[in-house]
Amino acid sequence: MDQSRPTSYRDYACLAILALVFLAWRGPLMYRQCPGQDEDFYGVPGMMILRTGLPQIPYIPSRDPKSIYYKVDVCLYTLPPLGF
Repeated sequence: MDQSRPTSYRDYACLAILALVFLAWRGPLMYRQCPGQDEDFYGVPGMMILRTGLPQIPYIPSRDPKSIYYKVDVCLYTLPPLGF
C-alpha cells in the first residue's frame, strides 16, 4: 500500500457509511435503554476490599484446581477502579 496516497472521498464515504450503519443498528437500543448510575457496578469490588483487602470479583469465583480459571478473581483486577 502506498503510504503517500492522500485520503480520498471514497475512504471518507466508506467510513461514513460504516458509522451510519452502526448508529442505525445501535441507536434505537441506546434510545430505549434507561440511563442509570454506576455505583452498584463499582460497589462490588469496594465491598470485597473491605472484607478481604483485595479487589475481587465475588460473582465468578472458581476454586476448581483443574480449571484454568482457578482463583482468577484473586489474580485479576478486572473491575475498575484499578488503582487499588
